[in-house]
Amino acid sequence: MIMTLVFVLIFVLIATGLLNLVSYQQRLGAQQQALMTAFELAEAGTNYYRWHLAHDVEDYADGTGAVGCNPCGPYVHEYTDPSGGVIGSFSLMVTPPEPGSTIVKVRATGWAADRPETKRQVAVSIGQPSLAAYTTVVNSNLSYGSTAETYGPVHSNGGVKFDGVAHNIVTSALEQYWYGGAWRDGVWTSQPDEGAVFLAGTSFPVPAVDFAGFTQDLNTMESAASSDGVLLNPSGYAGYHVQFQTGTTFRYRIVATKTADCNGQPTGGIQSYAGDWLNLPIPDNGLIFVKDDVWVDGTIDQSRTTVVAAREPLDTGTANIYLNTDLLYTSKAGADVIGLIAQNNVIIGLYSEDDLELDAIIIAKNGRRYRPDYGSIFQCGATVVRDAFTLYGSTISNLTPYMSSGSSGYSIRDYIYDPNTLYAPPPFFPTTGEYDVILWEEVLAGESS
Repeated sequence: MIMTLVFVLIFVLIATGLLNLVSYQQRLGAQQQALMTAFELAEAGTNYYRWHLAHDVEDYADGTGAVGCNPCGPYVHEYTDPSGGVIGSFSLMVTPPEPGSTIVKVRATGWAADRPETKRQVAVSIGQPSLAAYTTVVNSNLSYGSTAETYGPVHSNGGVKFDGVAHNIVTSALEQYWYGGAWRDGVWTSQPDEGAVFLAGTSFPVPAVDFAGFTQDLNTMESAASSDGVLLNPSGYAGYHVQFQTGTTFRYRIVATKTADCNGQPTGGIQSYAGDWLNLPIPDNGLIFVKDDVWVDGTIDQSRTTVVAAREPLDTGTANIYLNTDLLYTSKAGADVIGLIAQNNVIIGLYSEDDLELDAIIIAKNGRRYRPDYGSIFQCGATVVRDAFTLYGSTISNLTPYMSSGSSGYSIRDYIYDPNTLYAPPPFFPTTGEYDVILWEEVLAGESS
């Protein structure tokens, strides 16, 4: 009898233990499922807001109309299954970009409907890339000579002949194009060793860059300059000279006359001035809109600015930017950035510096960035030939850019990509494509992001 009771007691203890184990496993399974669902809902929240920004690129308040919030939220959304049943919810906190950046921070918290106390959080940084993703992007055919060297991605909507050294990928929207009396690959070289030219390879055909879509609305920029920036009306003379001074100021002066053409090409020099220099701070929105030709040079420090040259009518005017003297950043760590938008051409003139450096993101909206072909030194003098040209930034050019032609131009040409401007372009510069995920992380309990 006693033995029977002992066995019964042992059985009861074992059964109770098994039942407790099964119950624990069920609770654990339910908790793990709730954690997984909460994580998936948090990810759904970040994906939702990326989709939202693709349709309204500057709405950081989830369609509520709130302005000036930083961060914005919380914004709570239910997540349903196809039959309309509520699976759970996510809550969003959205941090707008800092000035000069396109990077938006989104923090999403998810939870299952049947376990609202079980939450998980995901934080992402998403940014809209600019056309400064390239060291050069061109809407026409493109050609680099044997002394050219590029350090960033190069793209052409036409074909690309590249005889220098490309340290990053070179792409074309064409599979083949007609050049020099023959069909050529979209990207090709006349050098015998292709591997020594394209150090990061080539790709063609690739989708074309939409130049019609990214060229910035000059009317909007003129309005922004009039209200919060600097707007310089037509000078009545040759144009304006805008010179940045080390720090956060610039000065400008009317150019009365420019140097005469040579060999049928603009020489782009300043011959005389009218009036005195006027000093101004770089405006808070960074925009300097010049309704005339403009000469630009100088140095900036801890500043972000864009200079526009555009005459009426804004859609078809022919204002140019002239660059003959160094235009420099104090630091290349990202705090300094200059944008140059020419309605027509960006011209490096006959009297440009022998060793010229331009730190800028350049757009030639309807024309090109180029140094004209001045022929030989017997036609236009010794400055026809220059030594070294360095562009730290990007060229976005409708027509084929060039810095050397025949016996004229710069002997050494370096084009260096500025990675800081991919998601932080100059003020009012065009962006392109959807928001990219730059950073993703799960935020654990007790952590902040």
